[in-house]
Amino acid sequence: MDCSPHTNKMISLQFSISLCLYLILIQQMVAQKTLSKIDTTNCGKTKGCFRSPGVCKEDKCNFILTWKMDPSQKTVDFEFSARTDHSTPWIALGFSSDTMMAETSVTDCIVNASASNTVVVQSSYNPGYYNKVLSPDSKLGLVTDRSEGAFVNGSLFCRFTRLVELPKPNPSVANLSNPYYLFLGQGPATENGVKLQHSITPITSPRKVSASEIVDIHDGSLVVYHASLMTVAWMLVSSVGVMFSRHYKNVWGLKLCDKKIWFQIHTVAMAVTFLLSIAGAVVVFLDLSASPLVQQNLHPIMGMIVLCLMTLNIILGIFRPSSVSGRRQLFNWAHSLIGNGTHIIAAVTMYFGICALSGRMHVLPWLKWVMVAYIVWRIGIDLVMTVEKYYHREDLRVAYVEMSGTADDIVIESKTLFFKKAILAIYLFVIAGFTVSVLYGIVLPFFN
Repeated sequence: MDCSPHTNKMISLQFSISLCLYLILIQQMVAQKTLSKIDTTNCGKTKGCFRSPGVCKEDKCNFILTWKMDPSQKTVDFEFSARTDHSTPWIALGFSSDTMMAETSVTDCIVNASASNTVVVQSSYNPGYYNKVLSPDSKLGLVTDRSEGAFVNGSLFCRFTRLVELPKPNPSVANLSNPYYLFLGQGPATENGVKLQHSITPITSPRKVSASEIVDIHDGSLVVYHASLMTVAWMLVSSVGVMFSRHYKNVWGLKLCDKKIWFQIHTVAMAVTFLLSIAGAVVVFLDLSASPLVQQNLHPIMGMIVLCLMTLNIILGIFRPSSVSGRRQLFNWAHSLIGNGTHIIAAVTMYFGICALSGRMHVLPWLKWVMVAYIVWRIGIDLVMTVEKYYHREDLRVAYVEMSGTADDIVIESKTLFFKKAILAIYLFVIAGFTVSVLYGIVLPFFN
């Protein structure tokens, strides 16, 4: 073994270099961990905050933005973070005079993979529904040497300082002495740190906010209310109303207020569905304000179609011809066709709604599969009941009776009655389970 002084010095030098590199690595890891954490305890107390979803805390937020103005320096300090699934993501803060993306001043935080995942902070602008980096100065409006960022464990964080206003006004850079709608967006970037199109619908503040305000605002509450109302309306209440009208007209001869029990259940269920739908539409219009529907996928368009069809069917029901009218059969076909078509479109609309909500609030990922299972269940039960009706068409011997008839007009075999009641009990139990599951998946992320 060579134990010469020269060899010992080489070993000592290698050990020292290794130790220094290790300490530097530990320091960087600790710095990144500290940098990527935003304290929410002082939101609305010492600094302004905008977070999504709801009143989330720190690492539970999909988006969180904080700001604090320094009047003496005429600057605003921002902290911004978002959870992301992209390997080289970007996040962006937009300042807009309205809820449109056009003519919006933007500050970007972009991961540059080709530079060891360095986070680049830059200024950009949306002239229309596209974005371009400010040229020739991409740092316009930003305070030099007061920006930093980190990309850790799927969360992108950046801290930067912006001037309240430029010495020479520029329409592409927001004057932060004015109130603006805040846009929070994210998406993928190229390996060289060039932004690609946003991957989810940008989050918009519910009102204009000034950088001097110390407030705690959040996104999602109205969307959650909308989704909850529509889920109860169409997954639960409407499903019950449609089931009774399609397959249970001749099961019970009971009457309520001189009308068959199935008819009363169907009428009340559809009335409640309509009222809940109107309430749900109102709250989401309040939330989206003037945002163009095309930004929200097919869900709002199909939702409006559902509301229009339902309104039309209610009007048809109000002017239902008498049982002796020659137009009664035409009414029955039209009312049934529109009603069942509306229910089918509503189920698909709910699926697209969950997709839109996933992009906006990162709801629990299994919700889409719950919606698929619900649609399959509804189709399956309807097929079972249709086959049952066809199979027992001779055995049932049910005479067609208008609602002016009596219970004595109905003749139904006990075995068929037991089967239908059993299917109904199972159907109601499963539908209630689907409804609770969807409500849980929607509401839980909002309060986490």
